[in-house]
Amino acid sequence: MKFTSHLIASPVLLSISYFNGIEYALIAVFASLAIDADHIYLLFKERAFSYSRIKKLNNKIYDIYQKDPDQAFKNVIYFFHTVEFNLILFIFSLFIPWLQPVFIGFLFHILCDIIHHKLHGMPIMRWLSLIYFIKLQ
Repeated sequence: MKFTSHLIASPVLLSISYFNGIEYALIAVFASLAIDADHIYLLFKERAFSYSRIKKLNNKIYDIYQKDPDQAFKNVIYFFHTVEFNLILFIFSLFIPWLQPVFIGFLFHILCDIIHHKLHGMPIMRWLSLIYFIKLQ
């Protein structure tokens, strides 16, 4: 999903997580946006270092996936999106309370991504699972 789409979905997360307090809700929303920090690797891989190149890459991502969904960005890992990373984050959140809204924000973001990828016929498993990604390499 594009950043703006995640931003538009944020009020849903904000209202759901607000029951735990405004600080909790704000951390969850910020985390749901910050999870995409793992996309920075793609910017380096595609040498998109200026705003115009980032915008151009962002606009052509869907074309690249549409042409060949099985090969598009096959060697790019989105580590913060993986089940394995989030399982570790969940375990830590059981002992470190401020990580709970971070985990909730990450989970919300990943669920939005899964729905988006499914609707657009884009691959899911290779970015969702580190083990699956490694097996493909």
